[in-house]
Amino acid sequence: MNPYITKKTILCLCIFFFAYIITSTSHAQVSVSPNGADPHPAAVLDLISNNKGVLIPRIESTEARDAIPADSESESLMIFNMETYCFETYVSGHWHEFWCFDEVCEESTEPTGISGNDEICEGGNTDLSVEGGELGSIAEWMWYTGGCGNDFVDEGELINVSPSSNTIYYVRAEGHCGTTDCVSLEVTV
Repeated sequence: MNPYITKKTILCLCIFFFAYIITSTSHAQVSVSPNGADPHPAAVLDLISNNKGVLIPRIESTEARDAIPADSESESLMIFNMETYCFETYVSGHWHEFWCFDEVCEESTEPTGISGNDEICEGGNTDLSVEGGELGSIAEWMWYTGGCGNDFVDEGELINVSPSSNTIYYVRAEGHCGTTDCVSLEVTV
């Protein structure tokens, strides 16, 4: 062994090296971005995107969630529970739901028609309402005039319209669990 490098010197160098690693990584910040942007100074992790989101881990069931080895070191652990359709977080030794959707996603059924006067006088108006169909989870009836899904008019089961020229009205259910096909009615002035 070199007489100038003692065990004490090696030990001091190791301590210095590990201290350097610990202090340099304790201030680490990461930015994930398409252009290599620096992270925001207040963030330890800065995700930057104009066309993508963050995908939270999806756990298949509450039983699978409970098998996660969560402990006091896991405070704020977050998952999406596919059984309950809830975002959940581990806080103070327990899993807590903080945002839930319907447990079962119910799809809307297509309306069968539109009721209302299909002929009005100039300057007149008419009520149009949805016939048949059923709204599913977090859904609403949406009305259009420029084609199915184009030129939004209003929302709801019943609307009042006063077109100045012949106009075709379209309605469909739109919601959390999907969108139905439209039905239409032409109102002649």
